[in-house]
Amino acid sequence: MKYLVKEVNDIYVTWLSEVNRYVLFREPAFRVFQLRSEDKPEQEIIDETLLRYTLLPKKAKRFVNEITEQVNALLDETDKKEDLFFLTSDRENKKPSPLLRIYDIYGITVSIIFGNSYIEEHIHPRLLHLSANQGNKNIDHTFTLSGSKANYNLETDKGERSSFKLVEELAGGLYLQLLNIIHGIPPASWMGVAHASAVTSGKEAILFMAPSGGGNVNYMIM
Repeated sequence: MKYLVKEVNDIYVTWLSEVNRYVLFREPAFRVFQLRSEDKPEQEIIDETLLRYTLLPKKAKRFVNEITEQVNALLDETDKKEDLFFLTSDRENKKPSPLLRIYDIYGITVSIIFGNSYIEEHIHPRLLHLSANQGNKNIDHTFTLSGSKANYNLETDKGERSSFKLVEELAGGLYLQLLNIIHGIPPASWMGVAHASAVTSGKEAILFMAPSGGGNVNYMIM
């Protein structure tokens, strides 16, 4: 498992590359995580935890199992949600029904067709405040979002198609399309896109930049 870590005030801020999320650890949880990421046998992890932190055998085993289960749950979260959705559909012998949403963005009516509920859950809440009347027939632009598991697609009403590996990247591709519509410019006009936030005093500003998904933090302080 690939990860990056920075220790801040006895807290290990750990970025998991596999799911592009941050987890906050304290000792001895961080040491258990380290050993797990090195694929050490469970009993070896328990033995080191027992000796290094002077824990009773039962407590050491329970602690190691708890940390391991929480990390596994985090790593499996995305796949489980997608598997559950498609498994339900298969049992009913039905294909996932597309979900249509209408948005009013600065007077421009946009319809977005979500290929499944997993994609909708990741994108619609961020656009919820722009929701418009579903019965609006004067649609200016339509986007279709589809796919699952490292194969997501965005298609415009002009027949343009883009592919992405992560649902967060799919969301980013959609937002760029919406920005093009708002400003009335083609994608080639952009010099670059930054995933960032900023604070300002009114005279000066500080820009914080990070990879897409960099705002996802899972707290596991133990």
